[in-house]
Formats: sequence, C-alpha cells, structure tokens
Amino acid sequence: TAESIRADAQSAIASAQERAAGEIRTAEELASEILSGAEESAAAAREGAEQVAESIQADAQLALQAADEHSLRLRSEAEVLLGEARISVEEMNAAAREDVARMREKAASVRQEYEEQLEILQSAEERAAEVVSGAEVIAAEKIAEAEAGVEGLVADAKTRSELVDERETEVAEILEEAETEARSAAEMVEAAKEESEIIRIEAIGLRDEADRVLSAAREQAAGLSDAERQAFEIVEQAQREAVGIRAGAEGEATAARSEIELLQAQATELEQGRTSQESELQEIEHAQAELAGRRDELNRRSADHDAAEDDLRLRISEIERREAELAERTSDADTADEVVAQATDAHEAAEEALRVARERAEQITAEASAEAEQVTRQAEESAESLRAHVERRRAEVEEEAVRLEAERNRLFEEQAAAHVAAVPDDAPIDSSSADVSDDWATDMTEDPFNGGHDDVDEPAMPERHEQSRYERHSAKLPRIGDDAANVVRSLESFRKTLRGS
Repeated sequence: TAESIRADAQSAIASAQERAAGEIRTAEELASEILSGAEESAAAAREGAEQVAESIQADAQLALQAADEHSLRLRSEAEVLLGEARISVEEMNAAAREDVARMREKAASVRQEYEEQLEILQSAEERAAEVVSGAEVIAAEKIAEAEAGVEGLVADAKTRSELVDERETEVAEILEEAETEARSAAEMVEAAKEESEIIRIEAIGLRDEADRVLSAAREQAAGLSDAERQAFEIVEQAQREAVGIRAGAEGEATAARSEIELLQAQATELEQGRTSQESELQEIEHAQAELAGRRDELNRRSADHDAAEDDLRLRISEIERREAELAERTSDADTADEVVAQATDAHEAAEEALRVARERAEQITAEASAEAEQVTRQAEESAESLRAHVERRRAEVEEEAVRLEAERNRLFEEQAAAHVAAVPDDAPIDSSSADVSDDWATDMTEDPFNGGHDDVDEPAMPERHEQSRYERHSAKLPRIGDDAANVVRSLESFRKTLRGS
C-alpha cells in the first residue's frame, strides 16, 4: 500500500541520510584531522622559524657585540700604534731632514758636475762645429778639386778617346797598308823564292854543265888553264849571285815579318790603352759615386749632430725640470706627510678590521637567511602537501555529495513511480487519503538533504526552523575550503615575513 511504500521510502531516505551523515562525519573527521595537522604543522613551522630567527638574531647580536669589542680593541691598538707612529714619524722626519740635506749636497755636487760636463760638452760642441766647418771647407775644396780633376780626366779621356779613335783609324790604315805590303812582300818572297829556285836550278845546271865542261876541258885540253880558271870564276860568280839573291829575298821576307809583328804589337798596345782608358773611366765614375756618398754621409752626420744637439738640449731641460721637482719635493718633505701616511695606515687597519667584522656579520646574516629559506621552503612544501590533501578530500566530498544527490533523485523517482502504480485512476478519494496524498506530495517535493529546490515547477517548501545534519555539513564544506585557503595564505604571509627578516 501507499503507507508501506511511504514507509519504505522514508526508511530508505533515513538510511541514505544516515549513510550521508556517516560520510559527512567521516569527512568532518578527516577535515578536522587535516586542519589540526595543518595547524600543528604550521604552528611547529612557525615555532621553528621563530626559534631559528631568534637564534639567528641572538647570533647576530653576539656577532655585532664581538665586532664592537673587536673594533674597540682595534681602535685602542690603533691609538697605541698612532702614538708609536707619531714618535717614529718624528724620528723619520729627522732622518728625512738629514736625507734631504744629504740629497741637497748631492744635488749641488751633481749640479756642479753637470755644469762642468755642460761646459765640456759646449767646448766639445764648439770644437766639433769647428771641425765640422773645417771638414766641410776641406771637403768642399776636395770635392771641387776632385770635380775639376774628374772634369780634366774626363776631358783627357775624351781627348785620348778621340786620339785613340784617330790612332785606331791610322792603325787600321797602316794595318791595311802593312797587310798589302805584306801580301806584296809575300808575293815578292814567293817570286824571289821561285826565282832563286830557278836560279839555283840554273846554277846547279850551270854547275853541272860547268863540271861537264871542266871535265871535258880537263880531258880534252890539259893546257887550257886560263880557260878553266875563267870557267871556275864564272861558276863561282853565278853561285855567289844566286846566294846573294836568295839572302836578299830571305832578308826582305824577314823584314816584312818583323814589320807585321810590330804592327800587331802596336794594335795590341792600342787595345790595351783602350781597355785602360775604359777602366780609368769606370774608376772616375766610381770616384764620383764615392764622392756623392761621402757628401751624403757628411750631410747625414751633420743632421745627426743637429739631432744630438736637440737631444742634449731636451736632456738639459729635463734635468732642470727634475732639479726643480727635487727642490719642490725637498721643500715639501718638511711637512707632516709621513704622519698623515702613518695615520692613513692605522685608519686602513681599522677599516680592515671593520670590514672583517662586517663580512662576518654578513656571513652570519647569509647563514640565517639560508636557514630561514630552508624553513620557509619546508613550510611551503608542507603547505603544498596540505593544500593538495585538502583539495583531494574536497573533491572526494563533492563527488560523494553528487552521488548522494543522484541517489536521492533516483529514490524520489522510484517512490513517485510506485505511488502512481499503487493508486488506480477510478479509485475514490476521500479526505483522509487526499490529506495523505497531499502530505506525500509535500514529502516527495521536499528535499530532505538541502531543504528544497529553487525550480519554479516544484511547490514551495514550508519554512523549517532547523536544518538537517546533511545541510549543516554541506554548508560547512565551503568553510573548510576557506579555512584551508586561509591556512595557505597565512603560511605564504609567514614565508614572506621570514624572507623580509
């Protein structure tokens, strides 16, 4: 019946409510555990950070106190050192005055030596100038003489070359004439040789003939002595003539050969003269080049001498400037520069001590910052894990709420369908059943979990003074997320505070 169905539905709703309440309690317990754990973790992190910050602050204060003590100790030591430095400065000033006096004496001696060297240098410059001027005059005279000699040599060489050319022409003509005469002499010698040969042959023939005649005459007439003597005389005369002709021809040939050799010797001598004249011309050109080189060397030496004079003047001015600086430094040495230097050293020592203390304080601060960063990083990691856990549990609770909502809708649809199936269309409806139906409809349209829907088609729910436990827990869920977000924000602000400190 409808009452049994209603009872079943109510029991199902009650069981669903109990199940939802159990889930809500579980979620609340988990959320409370998470919140308590997060609060404990945050409190522990805060306490640890505060302890670390306090320890760091205490260490920093101790370091500052130690630095102050060290600075005071260094200051006292600096004052002692300053007193000693003043005493040593006075001693150093006395020693410096003595050194300055010695330096002045030494500078005076150096100045005197420099003046002597300057006088020597000036005299050397004067002598060098005189030597250079004399050398220039002598060089000019020698150059003029050399140029005149070179010009005379060139003119002589030209004249000699012209004479040589004329002599060569004459020699060529003489050679041609000698060659012609030699050829003619050779021809004459050849003719004389031929003639002497002919004469010799004739003489031999005549001698043979004379021998035959003599022999015949001796044989024929023994009493013809006069004729024999005449024949012998003729034969001897013929022989003497032949020998004379031959000797004359040989003498003429020898004279021709000697004249040819003489002409060849003259030609060789002329060739040697031309070679010697060419070598003399080359020597003259070499002498001219050497004179030009010497002239350039003299000019270069003169320029070097001028440059040396300029360099000497610059050195003299530099020495004078350094002497002025030395005098100025000597006058400034009587001041309290040494005292200032010693005080500066003491001040630098104090600054070094302060720098060491400052570096130690910075090191301690850096270590404290590193520890604070580590604590902050751990707190951030804890907050991130807490946030992830809260988000995960929130998602689970939302999924469970969606599942319960779907189950409620399903039960509502099943109850409505069962009610429609249980009541026939033609059944009479009395007032009690109508009231029950109205109550059932009211109960069916009510939302036992969240107090009703805002849909327009559903009837308005009567106001209830008390919310269901599911509604209360559902209302708490956003607050749980807000609390978790507040915890995360507080952790972030604490991290920023730690970073700022």
